[in-house]
Amino acid sequence: MDRKPVAYLAGPVTGRPRRNLWAFLTYQEYLERQGRQVVNPLRLVRPSATWLGAMVRCLWHVALCDELWLLPGWERSRGARLELRYARALGVRVREVPVLH
Repeated sequence: MDRKPVAYLAGPVTGRPRRNLWAFLTYQEYLERQGRQVVNPLRLVRPSATWLGAMVRCLWHVALCDELWLLPGWERSRGARLELRYARALGVRVREVPVLH
């Protein structure tokens, strides 16, 4: 049996209404329909976690993924930019999600 590629979602959370939950869930569903196993950081980290605590946990998961998918607005997210740099350093494939309407 073939293993599904594991995709990590990276995007803005801090300061977004409901932590940007709608975008993360929408793109999780989109990638799952394409046959990927998706790591959604909003499911990994409690809302009460510190930024540093959240990033330690998230970066650990980035290292285990095959792909990192950048959500809209990632450029303005300190955490997503860190996840991107880390993924590139590890040789994880990086892609941007398409704009969904």
